[in-house]
Amino acid sequence: MAMRMIAGGAMMLVSSVTLSGCGTEASPREVAPSGAAVAADAATVGVWDREPELTWSLEPDLRIGAIEGDGPDVFGRIRGLIPDGAGGVWVYDRQAYELRHFDAEGRHSASVGRQGQGPGEFSGNVCVHPGADGEIWVETRPNWHRFDQAGQLLGTFPSPSNLGCAVRAWLPDGRYLVGNDGSNWETGEQRSYFVVLEWTDGTMTPVDTADGPQVYAPEVVIFVDASGTRRQHVPIPFSLGAGWLLEKNGHFWAWGGGSTYAIRLETLAGDTIRRISRDYAPVPVAGSVRRQAIADLQPPGWQAEPAFDASRVPSVYPPFSSVMLSADGSVW
Repeated sequence: MAMRMIAGGAMMLVSSVTLSGCGTEASPREVAPSGAAVAADAATVGVWDREPELTWSLEPDLRIGAIEGDGPDVFGRIRGLIPDGAGGVWVYDRQAYELRHFDAEGRHSASVGRQGQGPGEFSGNVCVHPGADGEIWVETRPNWHRFDQAGQLLGTFPSPSNLGCAVRAWLPDGRYLVGNDGSNWETGEQRSYFVVLEWTDGTMTPVDTADGPQVYAPEVVIFVDASGTRRQHVPIPFSLGAGWLLEKNGHFWAWGGGSTYAIRLETLAGDTIRRISRDYAPVPVAGSVRRQAIADLQPPGWQAEPAFDASRVPSVYPPFSSVMLSADGSVW
């Protein structure tokens, strides 16, 4: 399988290894509200720990990109990648407002799109998503543009979301999931949710909604500008963030809150069906590094409200920094 990585202005395709940071055979110990069994795993050994004599590495297969020049392989800002199913890839360059195709040898074969408001033209905050039947969908509000693998524009349809470039994913039953914003800015209530849609004859039809996984808000410091009218929520250094990822089967891996090495698997309906935890030895943050992080926390000209207590900054690194899913479903 392949992992696509972006570094600077170049895109690198690398061969990845099939491994997982954690996992054991499931042992049901709890019951979810729906009656489904919850598998609770104590992941004491990661895949790479099972054979310590082996050395894992990522080896480059193909590099696309150049630092200088004016060719199609010079990228301004890569915003999305869509594999073409034949070893090639479509790359969206947000700075150029172009969708470019490169074959399995890294050769440029096509470019579509340009800046504008018309059919097949892109503007504003643009994202690309895998569409139905191998299509490439380019999201540029208020419409999404449909392209086939030859780069031909097939048509457009109105955006089914008011939250640009959020979650867009196909569920196993063929329905489409998009993130939406349901916040009430007058009351200050913040809420996001998902709309489930059916794709039929080039039309998206909403059929259901779901709240999705609930995650703890990360630890933040609130800073207020001199006028008292603007606020910034700045994450506390070395604290564990919160987040989630959507699996191909429609379930979510979610994590966050506190200093626990743990992730959980939730259904779209909100049931937790698996919990994975792991004991770990915390890694201390060097005193000089912690002091510098505290000093850099406050934006110039802004004040913490309420006053910031530096003891809130952990003296150890979080148990992990992010979670990734590989094509075979293993958890990194």
